Amino acid sequence: MPSFPQPANWTRRLPANVFAPLIERAHAAGGKLVPLHIGDSYLSPPAEALAEAQQAAGETSRFRYGIVGGHHDLRRRLVRRVTERNGLPGVTEPRLLITVGATQALYCAARVIAQPGDEVLVLSPHYPLIPQAITATGATAVQVPFHDRLGTSSATELLRPHLSARTVGIVVTTPNNPDGSVLGRDTLQQIAALAADHDLWIVSDESYELIRYPGCKPHVSIGSLPEATDRTFSIFSFSKAFGLAGARIGYTVTPPALAEAMNTTVMLSAVHASNVAQAAAWGALEAEADYIPRLCDRFARARDIVAANLSVPHRVPDAAPYVFLDVSRYLDGLPPARFIERLVDETGVLVTPGAAFGDAYASWIRLCFTSVDSDTLYAAVSALDAFLAGPALTSAVG
Repeated sequence: MPSFPQPANWTRRLPANVFAPLIERAHAAGGKLVPLHIGDSYLSPPAEALAEAQQAAGETSRFRYGIVGGHHDLRRRLVRRVTERNGLPGVTEPRLLITVGATQALYCAARVIAQPGDEVLVLSPHYPLIPQAITATGATAVQVPFHDRLGTSSATELLRPHLSARTVGIVVTTPNNPDGSVLGRDTLQQIAALAADHDLWIVSDESYELIRYPGCKPHVSIGSLPEATDRTFSIFSFSKAFGLAGARIGYTVTPPALAEAMNTTVMLSAVHASNVAQAAAWGALEAEADYIPRLCDRFARARDIVAANLSVPHRVPDAAPYVFLDVSRYLDGLPPARFIERLVDETGVLVTPGAAFGDAYASWIRLCFTSVDSDTLYAAVSALDAFLAGPALTSAVG
């Protein structure tokens, strides 16, 4: 047998990719499973986004190399957007970079703030790829159970015990994936003050800023707060609110001191975002005023289907397209992974295991209520509820 060098140490610390096997299972089933496991939208993207992409796909120039940070006209438009809508002060075009989805922005932000031996606090439950991006730098992602514990403790009380001399940053997500919670201004001010006191960077994932429901508190970008302005990566996405997940298009506003390093890191990881996808993003912005209210209305009705037909205790989300559900009382001694396998086998419903969102949430599951139409969602949630209330179903859904 030939011998080979060992892979880099950080690769051995990566947790298993929970999405890949679920996606493979869904595809292998040929449409027989209900895919509530992935954060997607069954709605079509705005017609304007499709039209711009189709026109761009017919232009030879779109298949040549473009600008690393993105097309100037799109970047200028987004600079105005984050200044006026998000209240981010002093944003210039060099600080705003178009990325291959929000995930590339998260990865590149981690690369420029962390190195081996460092620690980065991650507010949990969290998007599964955040700790992986940090681990890929050789640093350690320190999970801080947070969103479900704010009612009994302040942000400062939850974060302070996890700080160390090696802490270099904090990752914040609001609205949050997976539980749909929204951090208020007071909470964000506490986080910003703590970061300023301890000279920390802030990475703010705001991918779900546009998906909010009636009664939800306003979205606040932490980078708009004075203590956080020059230390925050504000990250946004076209994937969720505009149904463009497959286009892989997002953008980030970087701290002034790191703009050049971030630009280089974006280039090294992808050169630049697709020119055709950038055209789709332009079209999405053209449609936003009409498209987003209708989308939020449809998503709110989907959320209400879950709330009305899921009898087990759960938190109704204020924003984002997910319900995060504690199923510990239903495990009956089964390991969570085996419980989910039984759920899939006996109901045909795919969900995401809670362990993907933090070590403290292994007995939870996440379901996305926007990935299928209303009729399929109703049948799937009813099957899930019956499974939990038991005896388990034996017929597949949908």
